[in-house]
Amino acid sequence: MRRKRQSETPEESAIRKKKDRESRRLRRADSTEKEKMMERISNSQSKLETRLSETQERADEKRASLQSNAKAKRTSETKEQRTERFTYHSTRYRNKKDEKNATTAKDAFGGGRKLGC
Repeated sequence: MRRKRQSETPEESAIRKKKDRESRRLRRADSTEKEKMMERISNSQSKLETRLSETQERADEKRASLQSNAKAKRTSETKEQRTERFTYHSTRYRNKKDEKNATTAKDAFGGGRKLGC
């Protein structure tokens, strides 16, 4: 506590004490408000972490399910079907690549556009 000043009158002392009480009350209110805010932040963070872990678990389950389905389908495939699937996809990729190259060349060399005056 503060020491009583030499020249302090009783009125000044009462005013000083009142100010001290008010500032202590405000500090306490401020600290409890900060505690409440920190608790809210902590709660929302834990909810987000829970939601993230649940989402990751669902994604892992879905990935595993899709992989097992793909493997199950392919195990019943005959050698001819496998070859056909491979040929189809490689041809499709090659055709797309050729089409892209043709478009690029056409754009680079003016591709049949007429210059009008």
